[in-house]
Amino acid sequence: MGTPAVSPDGRTIAFVAADTQQLRRLYVRQLDSVDARVLPGTEGAVHPFFSPDGRSLGFVASGNKLTRVDLAAGVPRALADVGGPWHGSWSQTGTILFTASGLRQVPANGGTPTLASSAASHPYFLPDGKRFLARNGSKIELDTLGSQDQKLVLDNADSAAFIAPTPDGQTYMFYMRSANVIAQPFDEAKGALVGKPRGVLDYVGPVAKPALTPTLGAPPPGTRRSPNP
Repeated sequence: MGTPAVSPDGRTIAFVAADTQQLRRLYVRQLDSVDARVLPGTEGAVHPFFSPDGRSLGFVASGNKLTRVDLAAGVPRALADVGGPWHGSWSQTGTILFTASGLRQVPANGGTPTLASSAASHPYFLPDGKRFLARNGSKIELDTLGSQDQKLVLDNADSAAFIAPTPDGQTYMFYMRSANVIAQPFDEAKGALVGKPRGVLDYVGPVAKPALTPTLGAPPPGTRRSPNP
């Protein structure tokens, strides 16, 4: 039912679940609590992702609508039509990237979507809010808002990629290869891999039937969450 999302402060998760009537909606739960709160109006939601301040969620709603919900207000509002139930990414500068015949961008408060990248999918914003990692087939690219130039970061990944810092100050890029989770040192300033890859988790296994490519994610503190479709 979609990848769960961890809030930027690592304290809250958002996920999709079905109730006893098989109605699929979006829920949020504090990690130090067993109680989950349903978000009304999120029927059919998939793939939630947090705003940088953790106060809002983006997701794809029924009918392939990119939708935003502010957790305090709890009233979802559609932002744009999307190409399918795919992942999005929300930048520090208030831009949301989503998949629709390539990657498109739209202001988080709503507006007219514009093309950000012609071939890529599964975006992940770097902290500067302008550059983003994206998947293009088996390649991981580094793209920049407002530019059609792409920089090749990795040419043999089996999933989308994301970056996460560690307590020792090192930043790693995480991705899948042959069903294994791989971590590789990443220089944010250069937007490039700078060290050798190493295995983090062996054989994640197939996801769903027919098999879907897993995705990975983590909040800025570096707390990993399990791969999901």
